[in-house]
Amino acid sequence: MSQQTTRVESIGQHVGAEQESLFERFHWLYAFCREHLFRDDTEQIASNLWPDAEPPLRARLLEIGCGPGFYSCRLAARFERLHVTGIDRAGEQLSRARKRAAEKHLDNCRFEKADVHALAWARASFDAVVASRLFTILPEREQALAEMFRVLQPGGRCFVAEPRS
Repeated sequence: MSQQTTRVESIGQHVGAEQESLFERFHWLYAFCREHLFRDDTEQIASNLWPDAEPPLRARLLEIGCGPGFYSCRLAARFERLHVTGIDRAGEQLSRARKRAAEKHLDNCRFEKADVHALAWARASFDAVVASRLFTILPEREQALAEMFRVLQPGGRCFVAEPRS
């Protein structure tokens, strides 16, 4: 009888893969919680990103781990001249986000499947980066932060919101 072994380089990589599967399976539950149970921090995000009340003309915002598009759509609706890109690894979440943006006729808001650990955009592509409720479930946080700041323009703003423990 032979044994087969698999080397796991990082338990975070293994857990991250399982979490993606859970977010796919229970996308409806997360969307419900996001809509009805979690606090809405849109005002806090907006005032921290743009203390002068408005983003610059043609500003670009990237939301990492956008889920069902809650913040991406709210920020796009509030600031019509802002170009918002929301990314997530969970396809079902992105479907919900795209549907939400279409229902609200948000032409300045789009959603893409992407991995925060390897973003496809060039250096300094965004004026602002937002991540909410992401780092508590994210493996390899340092790599994610490095990618977030790589795509952020010099002088750009980054807003990270995590639930209190």
